[in-house]
Amino acid sequence: MESGCLGGHQPEARGLLARAGTLVLRMPRLVVAAALLTLLVTALAGGALSGGLRDVGFSVAGGEADRAARLLADGFAAGEPDLVVVARAGRSVDLPAERAAGVGLTRAIAADPGVAAVTSHWTASGGSALRSRDGRAAQLLVRLRGDGDARRATARRLTGTLGPAYPPLTLMATGAAHIANEVEDQSRTDMLRAEAVAVPLTALILIAVFGGVVSASFPLAVGLCAVAGTVALLGLLAGLLDISHFALNMSSMLGLGLAVDYSLILLTRYREERGRGRCGDCAVRAMMATAGRTVVFSAVAVGLSLAALLVFPTPFVRSLAVAGLSVVLLSAVMSLALLPALLKLFGRWIDRGRIPWRRRHGPGRDPWGVLVGVTMRRPWPVLVTVTLALVLCAVPFTRASFGLPDDRVLPASSTAHQAAEDLRTRFPEDASAAIAVVLPGAAADGRLDAYAAALSRQEGVRRVETATGGYADGRQTGGDVGGRQDGPAGGATAGGATAGGAMAGGAMAGGAMAGGATAGGATAAYAGAAGAWVRVVPVSPAPERNVELVSRLRALPSPAPALVGGRAAVLLDTRQALAERLPWALALIAGIVMALLFAFTGSVLVPVKAVALSALSLTAGFGLIVHIFQDGNLRWLVGDFTVTGTIDINAPLIVGFVAFGLSLDYEFFILSKIKELHDATGDNARAVAEGVRGTATLVTSAGAVLVCVLLALVTSGITALKLTGLGLALAVLVDATLIRGLLLPAFMRLAGEANWWAPARLRRLPSAVPGRAS
Repeated sequence: MESGCLGGHQPEARGLLARAGTLVLRMPRLVVAAALLTLLVTALAGGALSGGLRDVGFSVAGGEADRAARLLADGFAAGEPDLVVVARAGRSVDLPAERAAGVGLTRAIAADPGVAAVTSHWTASGGSALRSRDGRAAQLLVRLRGDGDARRATARRLTGTLGPAYPPLTLMATGAAHIANEVEDQSRTDMLRAEAVAVPLTALILIAVFGGVVSASFPLAVGLCAVAGTVALLGLLAGLLDISHFALNMSSMLGLGLAVDYSLILLTRYREERGRGRCGDCAVRAMMATAGRTVVFSAVAVGLSLAALLVFPTPFVRSLAVAGLSVVLLSAVMSLALLPALLKLFGRWIDRGRIPWRRRHGPGRDPWGVLVGVTMRRPWPVLVTVTLALVLCAVPFTRASFGLPDDRVLPASSTAHQAAEDLRTRFPEDASAAIAVVLPGAAADGRLDAYAAALSRQEGVRRVETATGGYADGRQTGGDVGGRQDGPAGGATAGGATAGGAMAGGAMAGGAMAGGATAGGATAAYAGAAGAWVRVVPVSPAPERNVELVSRLRALPSPAPALVGGRAAVLLDTRQALAERLPWALALIAGIVMALLFAFTGSVLVPVKAVALSALSLTAGFGLIVHIFQDGNLRWLVGDFTVTGTIDINAPLIVGFVAFGLSLDYEFFILSKIKELHDATGDNARAVAEGVRGTATLVTSAGAVLVCVLLALVTSGITALKLTGLGLALAVLVDATLIRGLLLPAFMRLAGEANWWAPARLRRLPSAVPGRAS
């Protein structure tokens, strides 16, 4: 103990975390140097570190739709185009100059070594579906070689050469590969903007909380180092796993918010200990033994909430779970290591730079004190009123419609979005909406003819094409599919196959996008040694409106085992897979969190209460998400975005599980104070009132920091990031105010001493758990 420590009469802090604090106090310069080195490396090589992040799947791999797509590519050299070029002209695209430019463009793209096949309005026989209704625009459909990374690289190279090189045509690109590239570029720009917004606002909040510039700089420094560490950590993880580039945006903001929050809790306790007369080193050890324990439990709870996302089979969700889990642990370690080192080196100046005009509330004028007092006197009205308000907010979630992200997640100024909008509005059909039915081993015979006719009779089907011809309303429309004027543009887009002409390697491929092989006609496009496939064109281009149609198509008797694919089928497979895993994930996270809270408090009722209140808070947030993003309300508040009538099916999972973990951040902190007071006084009402009142300012401040950081994501031009940022910010805001400030004290006031009840056998367990609040 330092000489001159006035807290010598107080017991010395003990435990693992106190010993960790002592270790940091012995080497503070080394810890700070390591943090500064991380900052320097990230500043110099941030782009290289994050370069391994990639576009990962939003849908389930291995489902029926995925198997259909693989068989279509392997057996028929067909598949949805990776790149679609929309060529606009001021007059008809069939005039000589426009046609010459179109043919030249088609040949130039086909000559690229990364291109498997390309077809266009100018090279496809009977290609009217590749020409706009007004005749002033046309499509080029391109399939690319290689894996996802190779296709995106080729798409980036090709789109970089489109420019004004083919007058009088004006060119724009869309398609999965180009959309992925634009989303990646936009997300990088958005991250810089979010950090530029979040960091200054966080600094202002911290200055207001601590009343001084120096004290506010401690949590901010930890937060900035956490962001730098996040970039470096994700760069390392990307070398081992598939990590989404979205993970960088979400994890950076989450790391900043949590590191600042944890440091806020620790620093507040440190100042309390200094106020009691402890020396700097003793205050750090006491801080680590008390508030440090809360941080550890909180980080474990948040980390486990994110780990529960690994139950779901979508690569996107899993990559965010891995990234988020790593960043939460990094934020906790950074707070518990760097902050004590900073306090050791610079703690003596912590009260310098104070703001003289900062207003302080007296005990009677503290707004949270007033609210808690009202709640403790009238718990039932508060409980009922707040619960009803949250239930009303949750009502819109009952009509949520889930979809998968497409080009519309990009801002309206995006060329990929604009080109895709042209496809939806200017052309006879949106070929990407086509449903592919793959029949391994089937032949182009009477059974295929009858099956195709049956498919065309289904409600919601516009027409059907296969090796035996075209069909509508159960009747064959006649003629060779390859020779029909309204024909196989869709074959090229829905399957890469076209009965018209395609080009591969710069030469004409007679009938299909077959990588240079001559397909030889309509029969070769839709049938071959691998079997046959059928192209179903739905009435509506929206995948979410065709999910029920896919279910009916899968139930129809078929001449061979049928695999139904396409975007609507992918959505159906994803919905079913997530629905199957959701109960397991919910049970897992609820069980783990209740076990943690029981170990922390020794109570049976308090963990159940925490899970129930968090669930109420989350459903209210989900309702607001539907109201804003699905219904298109309040766009002026969050920035413009394209309303699709759906929300990303992955978004509620990410927002829900992350927000559930974040809500426990405050739960552990408040309960540690209430439990400490209850153990000291034995008076439940007094412990609840003083515990909530004593932590309300800190919880509100920490919540304000986290809300500010998460709202920075709303500045993104990508709808998915807007939704995630706003959803998490709303959940934290509701939880830090209505839940922890009103519902928690109301519930615990009504429950009385039952809050602390546990069966005799269970009551002995928490005492064996290191770090139990006591």
